[in-house]
Amino acid sequence: MKKLINKPHIFFIIMIPFVLLLGLLKGDETLDINIHDTYFVFYGFHLTVLISFIFALISLGYWLVFKTKRKFYDWIILLHILLSLLGVLSCLGMFFIPRYYTIHDNQFVFILLGDLEIVLTLGILIFFPIQLLYPINIFLALIRRKND
Repeated sequence: MKKLINKPHIFFIIMIPFVLLLGLLKGDETLDINIHDTYFVFYGFHLTVLISFIFALISLGYWLVFKTKRKFYDWIILLHILLSLLGVLSCLGMFFIPRYYTIHDNQFVFILLGDLEIVLTLGILIFFPIQLLYPINIFLALIRRKND
């Protein structure tokens, strides 16, 4: 755990291939969000590429601050990593939840997974605001004194 807090960029670099692999395996799925009369449709592979790109930028920022030998706040790093992981797993988990199953040839029955979908939706909603911890931690590390 101490190594994860001392070098958080390694965690995000390791997560990139896993996210991309899940995108390749389940990339043909879509995520539909209905807001009033507009549908927002996210293609699974594009969403995983976006998440991987965000992780690459985060790891680059952590690495640059690490190279300048500045001190991070450990609790912010741990909170950022854990909630980012929860958000990514929730976002990717939405693609693995079975929405429909067939009983007969052309009849579909909706599966209500209410509690699980609520948890996954909250995880996705937490993912984006929690990314604000990243620039806050970078800013605080840059104004803090250097490591010895």
